[in-house]
Amino acid sequence: MLEVNRTTLDRAQNRREQVVGRPVWVTPWWAQAGQAVIDQLKAAVADARKGAFVHHDVTLPSVDGVTHTFDFSLMPVADE
Repeated sequence: MLEVNRTTLDRAQNRREQVVGRPVWVTPWWAQAGQAVIDQLKAAVADARKGAFVHHDVTLPSVDGVTHTFDFSLMPVADE
């Protein structure tokens, strides 16, 4: 994870240093996602590595105990 927006951090009750620099699938908000969702996420990261823009909805349990659907997207970074 290279960057994360403030809204995501606030909703998940996380700090930037808990997220940036880690593989996206080990960030705190994916902890309760389940293996099928983690596998889908890893496939999405692999597609983004190949240059694809990845976009879909994902349903995850939130820190407030309620399940929410999130707009998920990955964009490859091609320069420094």
